[in-house]
Amino acid sequence: MEQPEDTIAFVDEFGTPSLNTEKDGVTNLFICVAVLLRPDDRAIASEKIDQIRTDHFNNAEIRSNRIRGRRAVDRRLRLLDAIADIPFAYYALVVDKRSIHRDSGLSYKRSFYKYFHKLLCRRLTAAGMGISIVADRLGDLKFMEGFVEYVNKNIKPDLFNTFEFSFDDWQNEPLLQLADLVAGTLGKIHDPDHETEATDAFRRSLSEKRIAELVWPPYWTRSNALDEMQEPDSSRWDSEISRACLAKVRNFMQSQPDGDPDIFEMQRMVLDRLLQQRILGSEGKESVYLDKLLGMLQGAGFSDLHKQTLSSKVIGGLRDKGFILAGTSAGYRMAMTWADIGDYLNHTNNVIGPMLSRLAHAQETIKMATHNDLNILGSTEHAWLGRLLDCDDHG
Repeated sequence: MEQPEDTIAFVDEFGTPSLNTEKDGVTNLFICVAVLLRPDDRAIASEKIDQIRTDHFNNAEIRSNRIRGRRAVDRRLRLLDAIADIPFAYYALVVDKRSIHRDSGLSYKRSFYKYFHKLLCRRLTAAGMGISIVADRLGDLKFMEGFVEYVNKNIKPDLFNTFEFSFDDWQNEPLLQLADLVAGTLGKIHDPDHETEATDAFRRSLSEKRIAELVWPPYWTRSNALDEMQEPDSSRWDSEISRACLAKVRNFMQSQPDGDPDIFEMQRMVLDRLLQQRILGSEGKESVYLDKLLGMLQGAGFSDLHKQTLSSKVIGGLRDKGFILAGTSAGYRMAMTWADIGDYLNHTNNVIGPMLSRLAHAQETIKMATHNDLNILGSTEHAWLGRLLDCDDHG
């Protein structure tokens, strides 16, 4: 049997677990970015990064913390545009250190490492393929060394699940510089203290490369999540609607599977993704395409997932549980305001209205053909459809 294709992950760390450190002006976050690409794409990706170094850094290494000054935003956007045609994707672990209480076990490096090694391991090994990781030698070596130890202990290598690990320097591995640029940009996105008018532009520039961003603590657990999504045109009902929706998300995330555990896990990931999109700045007004959700789940290890299953069992299953997911031609959005629900109702009306109209025409055709002797909606099984048509006629 053919060996599964390897995935190369170039990992860079941004910030440290310590609660009193600073790097690139960001003190609140610890970010670990894994840049993934196929082995066949490695050479061309390295060539493109070397060209970016020549064009934008005078042949020096690409470092996020070097993007400073009055033109820093424009320069970062140009760099993000330059990496757009590099064939890579990324996973990110984003930890908000402000949420770690000083008397919490996570305030100690050893506990911090153990907890987040597990989360990172689950993400990078979920696809069940071979992984070759090259890590930044300048980062916190103990974190990545501990990660290697965790993987070797918990993921047993075999013919279908191989794992290789090494450290390297920036000068020798250009893709580590790419990981640093992504990590530094995520710092600008996820730290509200560094939010600017360009934050949404940064996020849009990375959106096509993002497999997933594992944010801790999740947005659905944050007490200020509702404050973060307030909009100038809010209706008087929005506070109650958003509070109820967020409570429903929390309850679901903390519940146990009541059916297929894989479907449950995919539903959790979709809810988390849609909620992140809904809360993070003005981009929250944008929807997430079905293809993006599909790519996220496939990259997380659900490689056999198809659009039909995603739409019917994952999205449909969440709707069956009472989640209001507004779906339009632009994708899906978590409905948490009256305006969101209006979009949901409009889309539902656009789907159901024509269906009822066609059903009415079918009923009329059969009544005409049978001189009104046969009502196709007269059976007990279909009587509710007849009542819908009656309501539609009198609406």
